[in-house]
Amino acid sequence: MAAALISAKEDAALPADCVVFGEISLSGALRPVAQTENRLKEASKLGFRSAITPVRAKRVGSGGVALREMRGLPEFVEGVFGAR
Repeated sequence: MAAALISAKEDAALPADCVVFGEISLSGALRPVAQTENRLKEASKLGFRSAITPVRAKRVGSGGVALREMRGLPEFVEGVFGAR
């Protein structure tokens, strides 16, 4: 939801083959969610080639999807949209 809102605010679309998932804390930190490996495998089956996810302590298989790990909402906005 946050990615969609930021995309609309910046008037810039996320790549069509990119999936984004994670939780946002009240401080803006991105947190991992359950079933990351299964989510990535399903994303791959659906044709997604890249994923933006929170940084994880435990490494999981990416299911053939290129990963971009982000620590927080500011890093996401800067890294994806080049805005602050």
